[in-house]
Amino acid sequence: MPPTTTSSSSSRSLLLHLAVSAAAGNATSSAPLACSEVSRVCTAFLAFPAAAANVSLLESMFDAATGDLTADAVASPGYAFVRKNCSCFPSRTYLANTTYTIPSAAAPLNATAADVAAAAYAGLAVPPPGGAAQRPPRPGAVVALHLLCGCSSGPWNYLLSYVGVDGDTVESLSSRFGASMDAIEAANGMAGPDPITAGKVYYVPLNSDL
Repeated sequence: MPPTTTSSSSSRSLLLHLAVSAAAGNATSSAPLACSEVSRVCTAFLAFPAAAANVSLLESMFDAATGDLTADAVASPGYAFVRKNCSCFPSRTYLANTTYTIPSAAAPLNATAADVAAAAYAGLAVPPPGGAAQRPPRPGAVVALHLLCGCSSGPWNYLLSYVGVDGDTVESLSSRFGASMDAIEAANGMAGPDPITAGKVYYVPLNSDL
């Protein structure tokens, strides 16, 4: 079902808190998933930890329609799942495009517009290299971003981009999303049930739509 609608101001406060916290430090950067077939396009999903956020705000952040959003509000924290078209870019990495509007609130000292924008996505987005995004954040400025996504090269229909949190294990992800531990390890190039790193993007194989 669609994410629960809340006030726009409270939603923006939540997302700004994520941005400030992540930009201040303790963020783990994730490299995009490599690909070889340039221009390949597939359907992918992203798990965003803000299921209670305003629907229109999520649509704006992810350049998505209402029908592309579903919620898992009973989880702690609640998640919104976003359907996106994922492409193999000329850089031979899987990415999806989106834009973010800088909110009218104080940004961390020495942060760039790219820092604030990328942090608002809780680890799911990276800025393109160079450009205006490297300037200080200006409220109302629109920043181009790349979302970390993936296309399945195995027997699975979809890949879900999920940012690890403290306490996650391969076993817990397997139980939560219904994917086998072997499939998760294979999709992420893991030699075994390695520890899940908080802040890093992992790709969870799915055989059905969320």
